[in-house]
Amino acid sequence: MKKLSLKPLGGICMKTLCKSLLFIGLLTTFGLSACSDDDDDAVTPIFPEKQNLICNAGDTREFTFTANTNWSLASSAIWCKFKTDDMEEFIMSGTAGTQTVTLLITDDNQKVGNTSVAKLELTMGGQTIVIGEITRSLVDYELTIYDKDGNEISDGEALNVGYREFAKFSVKANFRFAATNLPGWVDLEGGAMVGAVNQQVKGGLKIIENESREKYPVGADEGNVITFSDDEGRAFRSVKLSYEGMAPGAMELTRPSTNQYDWVVSLDGKTFTHGGSSTAGTGSSNTTFRNRLPFTVKTLKDDYEVVFVEKGWDGNLWVIDQSNPYELWMSYEDKNAEGKKDGHIKLTVNEYVPEYGASKERTGYVLVFSRAEYESIKDDLQETIINGEEIVYKYSEANLVLQFTQKEIKSGGDAQFFSAQNAIGNMESIECSTYMGEDASYYKSEYGVQGISEIKEPTKNIFVTVTFEIYDAKCYYLDNAGDAPNGIISPSGNTMSVSTTVAGGRDIFIVVSGETANDKAMLIVRASNITEGGGGEAETVFTVMDPTGTSQPVCKPYAGVDYGGASWIIGELGLTDLFEITEPSTSMNIYLATSKVSSYTCHETDNFSTINVGDNIVILDDKDGVNVWLGDNSIAKPILLVITGEDNQKHGLFISIK
Repeated sequence: MKKLSLKPLGGICMKTLCKSLLFIGLLTTFGLSACSDDDDDAVTPIFPEKQNLICNAGDTREFTFTANTNWSLASSAIWCKFKTDDMEEFIMSGTAGTQTVTLLITDDNQKVGNTSVAKLELTMGGQTIVIGEITRSLVDYELTIYDKDGNEISDGEALNVGYREFAKFSVKANFRFAATNLPGWVDLEGGAMVGAVNQQVKGGLKIIENESREKYPVGADEGNVITFSDDEGRAFRSVKLSYEGMAPGAMELTRPSTNQYDWVVSLDGKTFTHGGSSTAGTGSSNTTFRNRLPFTVKTLKDDYEVVFVEKGWDGNLWVIDQSNPYELWMSYEDKNAEGKKDGHIKLTVNEYVPEYGASKERTGYVLVFSRAEYESIKDDLQETIINGEEIVYKYSEANLVLQFTQKEIKSGGDAQFFSAQNAIGNMESIECSTYMGEDASYYKSEYGVQGISEIKEPTKNIFVTVTFEIYDAKCYYLDNAGDAPNGIISPSGNTMSVSTTVAGGRDIFIVVSGETANDKAMLIVRASNITEGGGGEAETVFTVMDPTGTSQPVCKPYAGVDYGGASWIIGELGLTDLFEITEPSTSMNIYLATSKVSSYTCHETDNFSTINVGDNIVILDDKDGVNVWLGDNSIAKPILLVITGEDNQKHGLFISIK
């Protein structure tokens, strides 16, 4: 069993130990006195704030501080040493600047039942201040971690983080503990984990998905840990976390339409039109894309294989040999601006000029496979996925992106420049149809757009794909054509996130421009049709009061762009919604409107890593809310508070510190 402890000192004479410590103290005093003060006379020392660290015996930790003049740093305990190369010392010195020293925590003089504290004393300009307190965990505290099979996790091993499902583990300790310091990309089952004395508690870890992070494994390192500590801060154990990524054969395919069939491509390959019927070959056209047809695939490490199939003169289907340029008449683009694959694929089709006596149309199929699945069938690909005139049902359901016929398209109908998905969860498709309103002609003339699309039933956060590279995008309210606030849209490349929460429940329209005049389109989003918070009003999530019960500062949907925009933040942290308080009071009670509070995490706003705010944020006794205290300046810059309700909904709240 892994113990949070250090062995007691043995075999050392206490008199010798006392003399050694006395010698260190004298050496510190006289050594510093002997130094000339001439170099420091002109500089008033500025001491850094004190830092508190909790360590276990055997740990090696880095300690960073800034000195503005010549300095000397001394440790007050024999078990806390400075490690430099192959040397171990109790005193270090240097010149002005930012310093990082390595602390070596040993088990010297450790006794059962005692908490050990070492002080790091910084001397500058004849003054000595304690700038660090190092607490060594109690020797008799024991905490053991088990994997899902009941095997003990030893030092150096890591807990696994699951994909879509929580990877199970359990913890048992001879003291009351809680899980803390979880990375921002990991979800702890239930939002919190607390264990009573000698009680084995079960938990689970799962990755918080966004558009890409779940596709890539995360190795175990010191930057990704979960910490279990006692409620008095006297003992802790940190365990590294690792994530294996999606299963090698797993794949999520988002088609340009829920129906794989009924696509028609113009003879010049520039227009892709889709029929809305659910039965292959029976629908009428109602959706159109220009130049390229977008779809997305999510696989492990963005490693996939696109397969093209065509219908032969005999009616049978045949896999196209993509190594033969004379046979290949379909192609795709899947590189982002940095030249890397990201799962966003754009299909292109060559112009078709029928030869004399040949058919005036041709039929193609596009399929995509995860790397693992493709490697398992590639040697018999034709025989495996095709049955005469049909794609084998298994592959038509899971791997077929679309079937299309390339032929002459009669004129009529607007081009469709947009496709949409729910930005949260499984990225389900959202219907995006051609706008048929009587004012369509006015909008085309007023804004110079080539087509107008409409999302009638949006979600709170939408991921939109555009058929061209976005050079400019502007957002307006639909009711008065007035400028909508920043933070509703966040364009990047040929994609754009849309936060209807920031829109406050009002309908909007977005004008998107590309490189040429033909690449300009409008997207109408009916934000007022969202069931929650409908009727044009933003959903009430937080109620903010001061402790006397007076309604306090205004809490409104986050409308900023400083941290990547609301949609990006919501997707990155797996939030339900995002609000902000721009003028906080010194003390605030923050309540959830629909649930009691289960847990909270606090994040700094540079990279959204979790931070420890001590007692400045606490859950109220009745669990209706949390209290935030800003009076002692411990929280000195903007923070993001993520509050999880007992309904498992995560709500984000920016608190601005002026």
